[in-house]
Amino acid sequence: MTQPLADLPNLGEKTADWLLAAGIPSEFELRQLGTIEACRKLLLNGQDINLLMAYALAGAIHDHHWNKLPPSLK
Repeated sequence: MTQPLADLPNLGEKTADWLLAAGIPSEFELRQLGTIEACRKLLLNGQDINLLMAYALAGAIHDHHWNKLPPSLK
């Protein structure tokens, strides 16, 4: 089941707006792209990306808080 981007763990309205502006309109698209490609699209769209943003996106993709990501994924 798909939900609004802002409802995914670690994401809010502002991040959802950034993702939409970068051409990532849905949870499905975010999951298909993965963390690295989503970060690349955000960078290409002019957003500043840092490690915590990458962790937040990875956590959203894996459906849990970013600080629960396994070290191997970080």
